[in-house]
Amino acid sequence: MSSPLEAGFRFSPGPRSRPCAASPPRSAGPRDPAWPQSSGSRMAVGEAAGARPAAQPPLPGTPEAADAAAKRRAAFLAVRAAFEGGPQRAARAGAPAWGGSSPSGAWAAEVRQAGGLPCWPPVGPSKGGSGGRSSGVRPWAPGPARDSSSDSSSDSESDGEEQQVLPPKRNSSLRNASLRSSSRSPLGPQEDVCLACRRPIEGRYVKTGDVCFHVGCFACSACRQPIKDGYVQTKEGRYLCAACQPRCDVCRKPLAGHMTLIVGGHRLHAECLRCSGCSQAIAGGHYAAGPGEYHCEACHIKAWQAKEDNLNSRVVALEKRVKARNSADFKLEWRPDLVPCNRQALKALGVGQRFLPAGKQICVCCDLATKQVTVVAAPRNEPRAAVNISYLATALRVLRQTGREPQFSLDPKDPHDIGGELQVKRFYPSWLATTVAGEVLFQADYELKQLCMGDRQLPCLPSVFDDGTDSWSHEEGHAARQWFVIRRAGVTIARDGALVPHCELGVDARQLMPSERGYVDAAHTDERDCMVRMAKAISEHFMEVAAALPAVAELVHVARATVLARCLLEGGCRCDEAVLGRYALPRCPEGDLYSMEIPTLRTKQRASSVVRQGSQLLMQKRRRSMHGGVDLGLQAEKVPTRAALQPLLGPDAGPRPPLPLFRSAAAAA
Repeated sequence: MSSPLEAGFRFSPGPRSRPCAASPPRSAGPRDPAWPQSSGSRMAVGEAAGARPAAQPPLPGTPEAADAAAKRRAAFLAVRAAFEGGPQRAARAGAPAWGGSSPSGAWAAEVRQAGGLPCWPPVGPSKGGSGGRSSGVRPWAPGPARDSSSDSSSDSESDGEEQQVLPPKRNSSLRNASLRSSSRSPLGPQEDVCLACRRPIEGRYVKTGDVCFHVGCFACSACRQPIKDGYVQTKEGRYLCAACQPRCDVCRKPLAGHMTLIVGGHRLHAECLRCSGCSQAIAGGHYAAGPGEYHCEACHIKAWQAKEDNLNSRVVALEKRVKARNSADFKLEWRPDLVPCNRQALKALGVGQRFLPAGKQICVCCDLATKQVTVVAAPRNEPRAAVNISYLATALRVLRQTGREPQFSLDPKDPHDIGGELQVKRFYPSWLATTVAGEVLFQADYELKQLCMGDRQLPCLPSVFDDGTDSWSHEEGHAARQWFVIRRAGVTIARDGALVPHCELGVDARQLMPSERGYVDAAHTDERDCMVRMAKAISEHFMEVAAALPAVAELVHVARATVLARCLLEGGCRCDEAVLGRYALPRCPEGDLYSMEIPTLRTKQRASSVVRQGSQLLMQKRRRSMHGGVDLGLQAEKVPTRAALQPLLGPDAGPRPPLPLFRSAAAAA
């Protein structure tokens, strides 16, 4: 049985009214639960404690009543100080000191005599024997009535190890908060206030890290329910219960304890991010393939390549339609009907009908002694002897006026933008524009560009995009110029005076570099450059190229006529300027509507490829812009000639009228 003092402090729940002296004592009956089971009355408690007999309470309103109220107040504060700060603070508050862990019985009885004070849980002996500490709940939290046996058991549990009230951890990120008694170990200055409600902590509390909560205040930030199981603390300091913790948007399992990714605003386990193409886990970087779909690098390259190939096929179809329309609008194809007729040319020069050679092919003959130039029907067994009279007249006029062979160039309209929208035709001399001979120069050059751009392909030529080098980068452009040149030329003079001009054409190429004046030839051109390799291949297979491209074949006839005209002038034959001036050179039917500007011919690689550059994947595309032309100038100072011992013409060659473009021997004299 507990002592009367402990019973008094323990079971008195608060101030009670005291019976006056005239009141009869309470009759024995059912015991008041607020009083000790071992005592029959309060008076017995006080006497059992050895305290002074309780005096009769003073009458209300008297000085004695006021003095008693003051004493009750002082005793109340003293007891509060005793439980909060120990004996030293209690002594300062006016409470008598006590030994051990319990106040003296006399002082307790005196406190009770003062009129009844609220009592606190019993104070058990400390393990050290001095400077006791409270057990049970924290001060200011009155508890239910207990006997001495319950006090000792409670003290024993409190002095033991702190108990974890939450279940064991289920994964590495679920933490368990310790549910403790505030009287087990004193809280620090920052721990005696609940972090949630900012009120003093009374009774049991939850401590996580360096902060404390009331048991009811330690709630989930999402569902607002008290956390009774493991919890997760976010980077923002929020606490989430096990039910509200983040979960993988794919497998719906908790993310805690796993490597996670944030992809497209979704949180996933690293192993849940799988390629939508091969269904394998994406170990490296991922690439968006659509809403909620991602590709690994290999599948991304395949998908990107397939998409680019599909795009290229559509672009090719569109380019073909655009080029077909441009070809019709700007007359970008050679028209065979433009080839001048020799018989009409001779008639225009003044040759009579009865003197016209038979057939369409004309051969030019020259008497080396008299320098007389005549024409005759070309033998069928030697087609190289045929010469177009109109082309010969055009070459004579250019040589007489400029002193050099005709030239043509197709240049960008803006010299600083080689890949601009328009290209300009430039003829040297300028009056070659609209002439049939000038149109041959342009059409041959345009067909050469189509061949180099890949618009036309021949089995004997390499692929236009087969560089042989790895120097291309993303969207890199390539600027170059290619033009026709006469590599070797000469004239064979047969025994009967028939002239057979021959020339060997080729293609030269140069890389271009930007400058203040526009694009100019680079100081050095790499022999491995694709344009150089293409030009070399065309030169080696020029006869096959000429057979496949009609404008190039016609360019050969213009070149042969130019070589023959220069040979005749260098051989002493005198040109009749009057006849040459009166002769109307054949022209294109467009006349003044002849277009001097055409759309730029550009081509992108048909099969783009994905390449890695550092840490990035790039789509490698190649575009080419080119300009060039035709230069029919001879490198030799004089056209070489060779005399043949055999005659070329047969006995049935027919009449050989003089060619009016040259003066006869008598007229020259």
